[in-house]
Amino acid sequence: MTADGEALVGGMVNVGAVFRRGALVERPAPHNARALHAFLLALKEHGFDAAPAPVGLTPDGREQLTFIPGEVALPPFPDWAMTTTALASVGSLLRRLHETSAAVEVDTHAAWPRDLADPEGGTMVCHNDVCPENVVFRDGRAAALIDFDLAAPGRPLWDVAMTARYWVPMADPASVATSHPRRAGCAGTAADPRRRLRPLVA
Repeated sequence: MTADGEALVGGMVNVGAVFRRGALVERPAPHNARALHAFLLALKEHGFDAAPAPVGLTPDGREQLTFIPGEVALPPFPDWAMTTTALASVGSLLRRLHETSAAVEVDTHAAWPRDLADPEGGTMVCHNDVCPENVVFRDGRAAALIDFDLAAPGRPLWDVAMTARYWVPMADPASVATSHPRRAGCAGTAADPRRRLRPLVA
């Protein structure tokens, strides 16, 4: 499924409110949009081109971001999104994000969301929500991350653990279905978690 539909661009939480307008995506702006936009622009300035670039905010409380072409996996997740190759590419992309984010100063005055944030905090901004719906693939490999609404300062280890919870998975299907019903399919693989964890953290 291509990432040019409204449910594919910004995550299913915003279905019906996310629109692609040519080269731009328009969606509801998070409450910390200015700090988040500054972070995304800093990532780009430091060479990380695998995230949407903010274009601006509209008077009615929406944000405009650059559109990233590719495929986004939605439940029930396709086989190509659960391969070892896909998993390894997600881990590689996450490491690139952390390496770049480490060079970006954290806005300590911003009201970063705490929903999935590292309880210990941290000195870099982490994505915190790298589930299949928030990864854009090309040719079966992770090419970009989208939907940074839950990004917050934290430790890379926490971000990897949150990613592993859905991709490996490290949570049982019942737990995932209870905490994140729309992501229940993430825990559908019967593969050995230890074997799937290796390519993610390699």
